[in-house]
Amino acid sequence: MHKSDKTKKPVWIVFLCLAMVLSFSFSSFASSDKNTDSDTEPIDGYYTFTGNGDWYGYTSYLNVAYGISDEDYVGGREYEVTLPEDGRLAVELKTDKQVFMSIYILEKGDRTLYYDKEWQFGSAEEPINISKKSDMLKAGTYSVLFEYTLTGSDAALYWPPGRHDFYHKLTFVSLNSDEKAAFSVMKAVSALPETGDLTLNNESAVKAAQSGYNALTSSQKTLVSAGTKNRLADCADRIAVLSKEKAAKDAYNKKITAAKAVQVKGLKVKALKKKKAKLSWKKASGVSGYQIQYSRNKNFKTKVKKKTIKSAATLKATVKSLTARKTWYFRIRSYTRIKDPDGNIVTRYGKWSTKVKCKAKK
Repeated sequence: MHKSDKTKKPVWIVFLCLAMVLSFSFSSFASSDKNTDSDTEPIDGYYTFTGNGDWYGYTSYLNVAYGISDEDYVGGREYEVTLPEDGRLAVELKTDKQVFMSIYILEKGDRTLYYDKEWQFGSAEEPINISKKSDMLKAGTYSVLFEYTLTGSDAALYWPPGRHDFYHKLTFVSLNSDEKAAFSVMKAVSALPETGDLTLNNESAVKAAQSGYNALTSSQKTLVSAGTKNRLADCADRIAVLSKEKAAKDAYNKKITAAKAVQVKGLKVKALKKKKAKLSWKKASGVSGYQIQYSRNKNFKTKVKKKTIKSAATLKATVKSLTARKTWYFRIRSYTRIKDPDGNIVTRYGKWSTKVKCKAKK
């Protein structure tokens, strides 16, 4: 029995120590002048941030006896914040030791990163007490995520193990008149499709954004982000290219339409001896040449022969090897060689002339 009692004593001590450590690790943070939510648990989902300009806290109990890895997530909070109008978020961060303190502001819903800022503050000697303002944000609901991370090299700063308090405060700041003017341009540009997705349907929106920027004063233009200015310039350049391409295509289509509409007038045919025929016609303007067809079939369905005249200035031609004492039918049309927007040469034919018949001589 005596041996058995000695054997059990260390076991009770181990369990007692473990219970004390667990109780100490998951204690709640409370402060008379600072708000707190459930403190030490991992965060899933949103907390609703109701106190504009109030301090909120997060407490972590670190036991460095277990060691700190190269980078350990201490904790954080994710708040749902609704901006009633376009504005900024003033962010204040405090802690009692050196720590990496990060803030991420994301659009709620698709979780697309809208604004991202990471700050590294603090030292072994002095606690963090930093104030910053976000970029200008449009009215709406955001997820604001605070994260606190320690690094292994800073383990000595957290000895002895114990409680470490992290505080953060958000305050909505309205935009002044110059900021509102600049931000209206930034929103107009951000609403445009990606440059590669732009079409001429977006031309009016791009021009409106450009006009809005041009109307800003010099001081207001300095408030427009460099990224916005570059994107606006890229969009304007893309629209200019698309407009130029459309103008070239429209000019090409106009030439095609004109070429197809030409009809050669005044075709005359005179039978000559030795199974020949002489043709003449009036000049057509803006064409490259002419094409003659002749056949014994009045509908030009079978045994059709062709002769090409390669100069628009040539207004006469002779055809040979006609079947003597047979009626032949003749017609003529113009052709025009046109360069398309890609630089390729295409040939387009005009309308056929009225057909003329002639009986060949022997």
